[in-house]
Amino acid sequence: MPTNFKIGLFATIVGGIYFIMAIRIPIAAIGDPMGPKYFPIGLGAIMLIAGVVLLIKGYLEHAAVPGKMETKSKKDYSMIVITIIISLAYTVLFYKLGFLIATMLFLGSLMFIMNGKQAWLQNIIITAVFTISMYVIFERVFLITLP
Repeated sequence: MPTNFKIGLFATIVGGIYFIMAIRIPIAAIGDPMGPKYFPIGLGAIMLIAGVVLLIKGYLEHAAVPGKMETKSKKDYSMIVITIIISLAYTVLFYKLGFLIATMLFLGSLMFIMNGKQAWLQNIIITAVFTISMYVIFERVFLITLP
């Protein structure tokens, strides 16, 4: 079974459950009655659509080349394990180091793992610009204080 099909099936199931649960959110007593529902319903719909698209794509890939099997290398598995470890470290360090430092370390680590050392300048620029942009957006636009 192609990877896109598996991921699409998972995304469709999770998106469907999420969408159903979002519809069941109670109507707000004050303010806009549907206000708390818009984002969760939209997110569930996007997950469902993305899952169905991946299901179709995976099916078409499998139908186009019926005998082809996907093989994973040890590098693929090691990158998954390293990404999980870095993500767990990020969750632990987030409140200790704060958003800016923890996110720069997290994103920078992932960028270096994915892009390699040869793209070091690109990795650093993307990490810094993304982290600082998110900080400014949350602090100044949304007025949400980050740790």
